[in-house]
Formats: sequence, C-alpha cells, structure tokens
Amino acid sequence: MELKTLADHSVRQTQLGRKSSGRLLFWEMIERTRSIMARQLPDISQLENSQKGRLLICGGGPSLNDTLRTIKRLGKKGKILACNKTHDWLLHKGITPDYGCLLDPKEWVAEYIQKPQKNTTYLVAGQCHPLVFDALRKANVVLWHAGVDYYTVEWPTEILKNEFSKRDWKVVPGPTTVGLRAVLVGYLLGFREFHLFGFDSSLTNNKAHAYAKPKPPDAKEGQIVLQSKVGKETFMTNSHMAKQCMDFEDLLEKIGDFMKRKIFQPIDITVHGSGLLPSLAAGYGLHADDAMNLKWCGQKAA
Repeated sequence: MELKTLADHSVRQTQLGRKSSGRLLFWEMIERTRSIMARQLPDISQLENSQKGRLLICGGGPSLNDTLRTIKRLGKKGKILACNKTHDWLLHKGITPDYGCLLDPKEWVAEYIQKPQKNTTYLVAGQCHPLVFDALRKANVVLWHAGVDYYTVEWPTEILKNEFSKRDWKVVPGPTTVGLRAVLVGYLLGFREFHLFGFDSSLTNNKAHAYAKPKPPDAKEGQIVLQSKVGKETFMTNSHMAKQCMDFEDLLEKIGDFMKRKIFQPIDITVHGSGLLPSLAAGYGLHADDAMNLKWCGQKAA
C-alpha cells in the first residue's frame, strides 16, 4: 500500500471524535477474559496465516445498498467478513459471509447475529459479553483478544501470560471499531488485499446504517467540513463515527510504519462507497472510484 499523498483534509483535529470513549472498565475486562477462557474455545492463533488473497470487510453504512453488486462480484474471488448486524443483512441479500466479526463489549451485541450459518466462522473478541457467546454456542466460534491499542500490550497480555500460559491465545491490537480492527484480524489470518464496504461514517438521509439500528445514546451529532479539490463538502456524523475516521487515519499511518520497519508485509486497502470515511480514503488515493480520488487528492489510484 503506497499512499499517493497525505490528505489535505483530516478529521484528526475535530473535537467530535474525541468525545467517544471506552465502554468497559478494567476489572470487567479481566473478568471477561477469565470467563471466556474457561469456555475452551478455539483460538485465532490456530488459524494464523491460513488464508491468502482478498478479504472484503463489510461495515453497516448506508452505501452498502449502492455497492451490493460489487460485493457479490469481488466476493467470488475472495472471502467476505461481516461486522455486527451486517451479517444478517448480507444473508437477506443472498450473500453468506465467510466470517462474522464482533468486538463491542455491550450485552445487546448478542442480538446482532440472529441466523448463524454452518459454514461461517465467527471471530469473537474475548471482551464481548457472555450473552454473545451463549447466542453463538452452536456456531463455529473462534476467539481472539482485543488489545488496547497498537503498542500497549499489558492488557490483556499480562493476565493471559500469567493465568493461561499453557493455552493458545492471540492479542490483536488496533482501532476501536470492529470494522477497522477487522483489517488487523484479517492480516493475522493471512489476507493482504482488503476491500472496505459500508464504512460511510456519516449520515445519509439521517440514517447511519443500511439496516435498522438505534442511535447510540452517548453519540453526539455534529458536522465535519472537508476541503476537496473542487470545494468544501459537509458531512453530518456523530462522535462514534468521527472517532472511526480518526482511527482510520491512524491505521493508515501505523500500517505504513509497520511496512517500512518490515513488521508487516505489503498490503493494499481499497475503500468503496460514499460518506465521510470514503472521502478521507480518496484523499489518500485509496478509493475504488478514480473520480473520487481525483476529487479529493487530484490523482488516480495506483
């Protein structure tokens, strides 16, 4: 992944995204880890580098409706990972994802996947609520552990080392949202080509998702204005989605650093759809539509 240019626009300075905070206390994380390890589930470390090629990561943004044909086309020569409720949305559209991925620690996540599939692997973070694992007890669940960030390994590594040293486990660091963390989960599995769908991170017709989902009560709404090559564009978003955009920029920076230091093998990220995050991606020359790349960074994709 070679970035064409640093985007002239950025959400890093916005205060909206900084209002999004963690949702699980430290002692709760410890208890969740102990509880889930007691279930003796298969660990993602057993699947490390078992895959190759293309992974489509499907978030839940409204532009999913506009990119459905592309998902079906690219999915024929790759694997599809569905985040959260996108799993059931894809099933309704006739697409069975190869993976379902869950990260959020709240109990309502147990309702996200109503129709577990026999041939789908469910990649579930150890911090998820016990009800999530109960709901997927008959499904093919593979466990992974969410690190705090890219460099902080004390949690949950220390408790895993101290109490489960004879067990397989893997900590996957990274961004706060499941969609962006799935890039690093996918990298661990062996994928090197990533296509992101439904990562709008902004509202379309006052909707944040392609499907029905209540607005988070702690998500403050606001506007973010970006400068393109042809003028300014305003996006209505909220604190959670703005934080995802900040995380996206950080993810690109970290991946570039890891590749430069030979920690990561070369990877490619392509973003599809419309909205705030796809526009940011176009500012780096990473959008699937060259018209978007020209609009936001003045250059076509590599």
